[in-house]
Amino acid sequence: MRTRTKSRRVAVAAGLVLAMLAASGVAGAQNTDTSIEVSGHGWGHGRGMGQYGSLGYALNFGWSSEQMLDHYYGDTVAGTEPNDIITIRLESASDQPTVAGVDSGAMVLLADDGTVTHVGEGNAIRLTSRPGGFSIADAPDCSGPFVERPGLVAAETIRISTAATERSGGSANLPAGRPVVGDWDGDGDDDLGVVRGDRWLLDPGGDANLIRFNYGLDTDTPFVGDWDGDGRDDTGLLRGTELIRRPGLFNRGVALERIDFVGANQLLIGDWDGDGIDQPGRNSAGTINLDGHLASRDARLNPNLPLAETIQRCVSNSEQRYYRGELRAVRNNGAQRTVNAVAVEWYLRAVVPREMPASWALLGNGAGAAALEAQAVSARSYSLAENRASYARTCDTISCQVYDGRATRINGTLSSNEHPLSDIAIADTRGEVRVRDGAVARTEFSSSTGGWSAGGVFPAVQDRGDGVSLNPNHDWNDSVSIASLEARYGGRTLDRIFVSERNGLGEDGGRVLEVTLEFGAERFTMSGNDFRRAAGLLSDWFSIDWTRGTGLSSCICPDRR
Repeated sequence: MRTRTKSRRVAVAAGLVLAMLAASGVAGAQNTDTSIEVSGHGWGHGRGMGQYGSLGYALNFGWSSEQMLDHYYGDTVAGTEPNDIITIRLESASDQPTVAGVDSGAMVLLADDGTVTHVGEGNAIRLTSRPGGFSIADAPDCSGPFVERPGLVAAETIRISTAATERSGGSANLPAGRPVVGDWDGDGDDDLGVVRGDRWLLDPGGDANLIRFNYGLDTDTPFVGDWDGDGRDDTGLLRGTELIRRPGLFNRGVALERIDFVGANQLLIGDWDGDGIDQPGRNSAGTINLDGHLASRDARLNPNLPLAETIQRCVSNSEQRYYRGELRAVRNNGAQRTVNAVAVEWYLRAVVPREMPASWALLGNGAGAAALEAQAVSARSYSLAENRASYARTCDTISCQVYDGRATRINGTLSSNEHPLSDIAIADTRGEVRVRDGAVARTEFSSSTGGWSAGGVFPAVQDRGDGVSLNPNHDWNDSVSIASLEARYGGRTLDRIFVSERNGLGEDGGRVLEVTLEFGAERFTMSGNDFRRAAGLLSDWFSIDWTRGTGLSSCICPDRR
């Protein structure tokens, strides 16, 4: 969360002098105010959930995340959504070539059907939109030099991944190998497959349309299970004492889950707690141990792919961003876009800690975790309700939700964009959303409501939690430059400014609906939000009342002595 300070240039001494001059009848006194004091409440648009309010409800009222969500998002109900792929437009890469890299391993270019079209010749690859398709260039790493390949790839979208996959027709008579059985296509019937060394061949539906991919080592033991609860079985490996699971069979960009699994001489797979997700169990010398949902929660949060095998966007020679899932180069109406496609739950891991401090989960002996859970549900719902473009559901900036991927490396210094505490909040609310009229609601949120939410899409509600002592912006003071207001109106001389209409909810009469400015005989009005943006105020809940010649504005300033 952000806090902001701004210089207050209030000519208090000059105002007192002018007041004394006026009282003594001295003619020709000139007002020397340069700024106008403003007091206010809250930070942000105030629509939907207030983040500091959720913290206050958690710490001071003992509310659960469900109570908070019910309160802030009236007319919605709890719902669930599967862990589908979400697409995020990376705004800073717009109208630029898509440049991807990997620290270790090979990159592959995939068509929309998963067919491998090209394999990277180095640890970096650049796709540039040209008339008729994309050109490809390879480099040893993100810093180059890039060497162009001849010809073009005729495509509107190219997927870039570190997992090589192809799908092609094959024989119904599967070749020899270790058999595996699972419901590969989610139709409720198990299908056949075989593993030969590190090569998997799966036959969904028994239609001889084989899925072929490389996965694992010759010495690994294959196993299968529905790791993400989507109704389709996925692949896994037992490598020594480590389980390596791959959720989302058809989502090639997803990374792996690694679980320490010591002491098993027989592997057991099943849905032990009825949540629709298979979990491992083991038979160790006759003792059977089953790993249910709660016991395996932290294991499911382990990083999927090792960071060195995670796809990167090469932002510059000195900056790389790591993304779970895959990157996509997209040609759209003559422009090039770069998109990250990733499972929703993995996307949230890099969003929630940017929108709310993960450390809040530790406050109040753990009570603050409820606020983080509410944030996870709000962020999940907001992203799934977005529909920015045909090729990308949402974006990665403050216009949507801030998202920088799994990690960032700048000048060789690596920093994670995820946090274990927010990971737990995401896992504990897996799939939970807010629904209205049968659709996922666009659950906006802001830092601080000031004590009342703004209304609009969701009913305005009193926000008693916003007064939590940690909130620096429940009440605030600021100042507005008189010259900036006069410049906005063509250099006219401002004589008076005051709030002329409010919404009637909360202190001082509530949020400002209209501000009136008088320039001699001329009068102009602005909406509260327009004035907030023009003056750089924290919110549209403020008090301002100034008249030229009086020296002091008559704002309600809580910390004025």
